Amino acid sequence: MGGAPIVFLGDSITYQLTTEGREFWNRHFAEGKYRAENFGIPGDNTCNVIYRLQNGLLDGFEARVVVFMLGTNNLEEYEPGEIFDALKYCVGLIREKQPRATIVLSPVPLCGERPNSALRIKALKVNALLPELVDGQTVLWCEWSHRMLRPDGVLSRLVMRDDFHPLAVGQQYR
Repeated sequence: MGGAPIVFLGDSITYQLTTEGREFWNRHFAEGKYRAENFGIPGDNTCNVIYRLQNGLLDGFEARVVVFMLGTNNLEEYEPGEIFDALKYCVGLIREKQPRATIVLSPVPLCGERPNSALRIKALKVNALLPELVDGQTVLWCEWSHRMLRPDGVLSRLVMRDDFHPLAVGQQYR
């Protein structure tokens, strides 16, 4: 495991950087000085990541940056406040395991094709809370999800194959 100066941690959307977005990933993260590692696992939710963090995922090496994006797989089952609390706990665990790393916190992706979709509204509510975790030094905010939307707020099928996962062209918006 690990040793990379940059670690990506999340679910299938993070994982897909190395599959659907392989060319982008290789060019910007895997090759050269970054040697980034991707610890995204399809289907992961906050409970899974908490377990992995508590059981050695980030142990035994020192990362400079941990890019953290999670929460999509919690949207159907949990309320925004509960998701926020779990993400806050994850950020605390990342800080504990990698105290010298900068955490780049990404929003819960804006899922659902239409602006009024229930999951989109929930994601927006979680995302409105997440900046509370940002201090501008050890935890940074990286808002990118709005770039996936058309001007009318509809999730473009040109960048997303479904309501959740970016196509290769959509990876560059992140």
